Amino acid sequence: MLFYELACHPEVFSKQYLLQHNVAIKQIFKNIKEKGSIGNLQDGKWELTIKEKIATLDNDIIKEAKLKTQLQQILKILQTRKKFIFHKKVIDEMDWLKIIDKEKEDFSVILTMLTSSYTYAAEDLLDSKLWENMIKTSSEYATQDEEYIKHEIKPILHNAQQIDLIDPYFDITKEKYKKPFKIIVDLLSNNNIAKKVNLSIHIKNQNNNKADVIDRPKYLEQWHEIFKNNHCLQVECTLYVWKESDTDTMHDRYIIRDESFCAVLPSGIDERKKNRTVWSDIGYDNIDGILNDFRADSSPFKLVAQVTKEEICLVWKGVLQPKKNKENATIEQNINTRGGLKIVKRRR
Repeated sequence: MLFYELACHPEVFSKQYLLQHNVAIKQIFKNIKEKGSIGNLQDGKWELTIKEKIATLDNDIIKEAKLKTQLQQILKILQTRKKFIFHKKVIDEMDWLKIIDKEKEDFSVILTMLTSSYTYAAEDLLDSKLWENMIKTSSEYATQDEEYIKHEIKPILHNAQQIDLIDPYFDITKEKYKKPFKIIVDLLSNNNIAKKVNLSIHIKNQNNNKADVIDRPKYLEQWHEIFKNNHCLQVECTLYVWKESDTDTMHDRYIIRDESFCAVLPSGIDERKKNRTVWSDIGYDNIDGILNDFRADSSPFKLVAQVTKEEICLVWKGVLQPKKNKENATIEQNINTRGGLKIVKRRR
């Protein structure tokens, strides 16, 4: 299991239960820091509720004060790493079992005070096969077909707000990439927390023995048309085309969720019905370094083109500007926060 979302009944954080089961609870939540997330249910009411419960631990009792500090530190890290996944209110009453049951299909694991047919108490979870899968560093060795892609990528994309797909050879004009692209867009469109979800795709300009991407007349137009015809209006797609330097090349493939989780895809994300592969996760501390390679102000590569559903932009005189306005544009400066370069647009 590469990535999972956990639901937790707030009573797990009740004072009495915490004091009896805190070792197991801390272990579970520490694992979330690296490769999981937790459902922040009922418009974020879940988070407020557990913080109120943790606050009841007595500062004047050493054992309780120490536990309170430890839990608050864990929660702070989870917040910083964007591990709380916001869920809209599903019912008006605050019966947490009913709330969790209503959304149980969204979760890989449900933590409660008692184990049932689909829930786990803390110690029972740690003793389960499910926990073994949750703490593994990589998924199983398997054929990268449509079923495998959906199974592995669904929890990574669920309720994400920003996805970076980094694959030098990802080519939406080729048949083997069209289905994975559709899977990604369809899953992102089921987001119930954000009006817009950003999907950033990073490829390289050089493409084996073919002409460079920006020198192939119709190639960027094909991306533009696909983005324009994307039926999922909730998903904002942007293509970034990077030129390699003499000393640095693009090679590894990644999917990065909300700058907080990264899956490594050795063979990319194209559909392969014969080849077997293993997707793996990479530590949180490495993610910023990977993303820095695809931020214009820190990248060893040069951003040479950018495509959205609105327009195709190329670098001209050191800045990105719409291809159709390249020759005689009267321009105004505008900052592109994702690519980090200036985009120039025609004044109205």
